[in-house]
Amino acid sequence: MLYLLGNYIRDQRIKNGFTREQLAKILGYKKLKKGIKRIEKAEENGKITSGLLSSFLKALNLDPIEIENAVQKDKENSETWLNEPVPKEMIVRLIAAVYIKHKIPSHIKTDDDALEYAKKYAIKNHFKVCLVLNRKVTYWINKDGNGFKTTTSFENPLNKPYIEVQGNENKFLLSAEN
Repeated sequence: MLYLLGNYIRDQRIKNGFTREQLAKILGYKKLKKGIKRIEKAEENGKITSGLLSSFLKALNLDPIEIENAVQKDKENSETWLNEPVPKEMIVRLIAAVYIKHKIPSHIKTDDDALEYAKKYAIKNHFKVCLVLNRKVTYWINKDGNGFKTTTSFENPLNKPYIEVQGNENKFLLSAEN
């Protein structure tokens, strides 16, 4: 998904002739790697704290109207993306940090039927199950078939199991199917 706010900040940084390291220094980061990471993250996904955005405004002489327009358009794009229909997906936890996708039978069409199927699967096979109904709602089901968590997302999240390597913000989604 394209993030207009992040693109605008990156474009203005480049227009001003700054590398990320130089901008991190201008923003006052003592730990440059941390500053570079935050700038990188802001440019990639438009996720910026109000304090960092304020610093960007001053350091890059950003146009507040452009910022406001980019934020509004990003919200609209995110809502559109979240509401696009996607296939339901069931992800089974075999052991800690090891998951596989399990194909939901084609005759299951409704969210309620998919949830019932996932619960029965969890009980029968003694596995935890993650049922992704759409980009917004995910059910997490214990081995006994009871839900232990429901997550609802309103932005561009990873609303399914993933592995995060310690100290690294790369997330690895699982794609194996049985």
